[in-house]
Amino acid sequence: LRQYAIKDNVPIIKQDAEHILTSLLEETKPVNVVEIWTAIGYSSLVIAQTIENWNWYLTTFEVSYPSYIQAIHNFNK
Repeated sequence: LRQYAIKDNVPIIKQDAEHILTSLLEETKPVNVVEIWTAIGYSSLVIAQTIENWNWYLTTFEVSYPSYIQAIHNFNK
């Protein structure tokens, strides 16, 4: 998915920020996470994979309909 985003110039989380995010999630073990500007769902999937082993809720928002459709497609893979 990262390669797709790079190829199609879709803004996603940078790799260093991704590592910081996953470390913070593992350290704090949040129950509720809110993400704004989902784009194609890359960081949502990173968050979901990081917190999948405990009870959690992920709420994510995207205002661009084409990006929303692509994110839904990626979530269902």
